Amino acid sequence: MTDAPLIYTSKGNVPADTLTYHHEWTVTPDLIVFREFYTENATGEIIKDSSHPCILQGAQSDAQAGSF
Repeated sequence: MTDAPLIYTSKGNVPADTLTYHHEWTVTPDLIVFREFYTENATGEIIKDSSHPCILQGAQSDAQAGSF
């Protein structure tokens, strides 16, 4: 018995050799986002999708009046 590596997806644990891994970077002056996703080889359907953002600018600290 050989243990094939599995990846947890929206369809449960799926053998890694039936998937294709993709990654992309989005870079703007205020934000960097790394996205990684897996597509099923048979259908091309995205079955796992993760994004990892890094916000480069802090939140605006303008004073705003609010009511409670």
